[in-house]
Amino acid sequence: QIWAGRFSGTVGDLLLLADRAAREIAEAAGAAARTPMPSRPGVDPRALELHARARRSSSFAAFDATGGLPEIEEAASLAPSEPRILATYGMLLVKETFRMGADLASLLVRARPIVERAIDLAPELPEPWVALAQLRMSTGETAAGARAARRALRGGPSVAEAHEIAGRILAEADRLEDARALMSRAVWLDELLNLAQVDLVRVLALLGRRAEALAHIDRLETLAPRQHVVVASRYDRWGPDAGVVVPDSPCDPGTPGER
Repeated sequence: QIWAGRFSGTVGDLLLLADRAAREIAEAAGAAARTPMPSRPGVDPRALELHARARRSSSFAAFDATGGLPEIEEAASLAPSEPRILATYGMLLVKETFRMGADLASLLVRARPIVERAIDLAPELPEPWVALAQLRMSTGETAAGARAARRALRGGPSVAEAHEIAGRILAEADRLEDARALMSRAVWLDELLNLAQVDLVRVLALLGRRAEALAHIDRLETLAPRQHVVVASRYDRWGPDAGVVVPDSPCDPGTPGER
């Protein structure tokens, strides 16, 4: 046994207690510097619930409207100084740009001050840096996005979204094997992170690892039927394989609005 501990607090202290536990476990494992953890006020429990609902909604709405935005906007209004909530708000605004017909410029303008405030409030947390990496990549600032992703990974090796954005950046740089490792880690940490599942299928197909790609396509059918239909229909472009058949589905996947 590496570590054991017990904490007490209110529901609003949940994120702070998670921070304390993570820091103590990392220190016990010798993986973190022993620096004081900044103190932050407790969070309205309603904001925590809305934050959790927004994250779950966004996992199933990669190509749909809203995708958790109403919930995270309300959460941010209840907890305007909670950096994780602000980081998620920024991420979902960036994610909304994937939707066909979305006002890309307006969404990115809204996201920037929210993400920057999250970093100002808690530069030691990984989530604000994930949000910044996604924002920078969406505005074409690839080098800045890569730096932010590296910072996120360094501060949050167990944060699935950090591995996801870093893997996406490496895939675009044609470092496919490194991208595969990061995306595999992302979906291992959070299998509902279906955009990472989609990207992993693409990378596996490009690497010629057909069986693994098809296995992930099958998993998407259960986890995210809309994404499954879209990914299955595109597989031939990533890695030609006559064995992929797009199933009948009551879901209309629409057009994901690639940019």
